[in-house]
Amino acid sequence: PGVDRHQVMVTDSERKEEHIREVSAFCQDIGCRNKVIRAVEGFMDEFLMNAIFDAPVDGQGRPLYAGKNRTERVNLTDDQAAVLSWACDGKRLGVAVEDPFGRLTARKVMEYLGRCFQKGDDQIEDKPGGAGLGLFKVYMALDTFVVNLQPGRRTEVVGLLDLRRRGKEGGGAVKSFHFFVSSDER
Repeated sequence: PGVDRHQVMVTDSERKEEHIREVSAFCQDIGCRNKVIRAVEGFMDEFLMNAIFDAPVDGQGRPLYAGKNRTERVNLTDDQAAVLSWACDGKRLGVAVEDPFGRLTARKVMEYLGRCFQKGDDQIEDKPGGAGLGLFKVYMALDTFVVNLQPGRRTEVVGLLDLRRRGKEGGGAVKSFHFFVSSDER
């Protein structure tokens, strides 16, 4: 209660850096350390790239932009747009990105995280959209990583940082990951 939640629509890949700067400025205004700001910028980049390039599909469920080079411009229509939200209660900083597609599965997340934790020969992928390390980097940057999924309807990824533990000791010692699937019929 009483926390100002900030929100913007994400429709243009060329505005991604602008969105990241806006949240970075917020972090500076509330007194976050540079280390926290860099962590926020890193996981936000991943959240936004996934919402812009990986999430959108056509009416048959075929990816629209996943094969594109990440330097190519993508403009999302209003019904494809993602929503970026952020807030701080003085103790925790939260950043979330929501897309209207609901494509991120628990299996995919666990596959990516597991491959990185195992550090095997298959840790790095060779694919147009990247090396497959993004979710692992997100997990490592956060204290709490949450995925809220309504299959085929909505994916929300939430990153939380405990600002009380982000001092000289570096914070991030305790991590949690949560994946919630809602099957509510509306």
